[in-house]
Amino acid sequence: MGWVCRSVCSAEGLKVVEHTADANETSRLDFAMLVARDLYNYMGSFAKTIAGTEGILVPTNILNRWMTRFKTKYEKDATFLKKKSPA
Repeated sequence: MGWVCRSVCSAEGLKVVEHTADANETSRLDFAMLVARDLYNYMGSFAKTIAGTEGILVPTNILNRWMTRFKTKYEKDATFLKKKSPA
């Protein structure tokens, strides 16, 4: 009785791993963009235009409020970002 060692690595196998890594990167980027859009929309709902400027005025605790809201929604439904919001 003995051991037989064979190479389990092939060029095709590497392409699959590379493709999976690319898909994961794309998936993470897509998720990050959904999070950014959620933050933008949330901040925009509090925005007040300041006359004579290109900026907006939002409450100082806006990020803390968004993080609390985001965490609560994510814990209830991790896919909430992928759902279309009402128009």
